[in-house]
Amino acid sequence: MVQIKDFETLLEATRQQQESFQLLFVFAKSALPPEHSEEEAKRFKSGRGGELTPMMCVDKSPDELTNFKALALEAEKVFIDWQMVFTGALPGTVGSPPSKAEIDDALKNMVQAIQFGGDMSGYLIFDKNGDPVRIV
Repeated sequence: MVQIKDFETLLEATRQQQESFQLLFVFAKSALPPEHSEEEAKRFKSGRGGELTPMMCVDKSPDELTNFKALALEAEKVFIDWQMVFTGALPGTVGSPPSKAEIDDALKNMVQAIQFGGDMSGYLIFDKNGDPVRIV
């Protein structure tokens, strides 16, 4: 079993599987809520806190990706202001990738988890540099 420690090992791991995988990406940014306290504003300025807002999502097969930098550059052509990307992997069945409906449902669930503070333990999160992010 491959230990996934960065984006490149994620690509490597999905390419080694018998099943076809589709990688799911939700690009998000953090902002202060409209009605925030002074303490929340201080925390936010120091790089902590805020609300996560999903800005765009996309799915790609592992073969469509070369590295994190290429994904980030592609995303910035559409939405330059993203701060982090939530990444999931959706398996298909042996010989078949996941269906469009399965992909759409999985992306919808990811967006809702981000918007409403749901369980994000199943996602890898990276900042714009490709460094892993841990949300606590």
